[in-house]
Amino acid sequence: MFLPKWFNKIILIILGRPSEFLKTINKVNTRIMQKFFNDLPVTSFKIDKDNPRKLPKRKLNFSYLSELINFMNYKLFLIHKNQIWILEKRQND
Repeated sequence: MFLPKWFNKIILIILGRPSEFLKTINKVNTRIMQKFFNDLPVTSFKIDKDNPRKLPKRKLNFSYLSELINFMNYKLFLIHKNQIWILEKRQND
């Protein structure tokens, strides 16, 4: 669900599906996670896996559109498809 909540709500209403749960979803990206971890007594380390580094080869089909969306999410919004966060609690001095 990479689209804005209001857009997702319209799609769900058109499809006749419940949409109230969208109010409870907190979307986060890498920047928000880094800020959150910086405020805690932890050392954080992020590993990105399988992120698109270049534009997909141009073919007009569903697979191409999916890869293009993943690429744009990665490059523009820092939304990574697969992230691993490693945290280590800092010792109090």
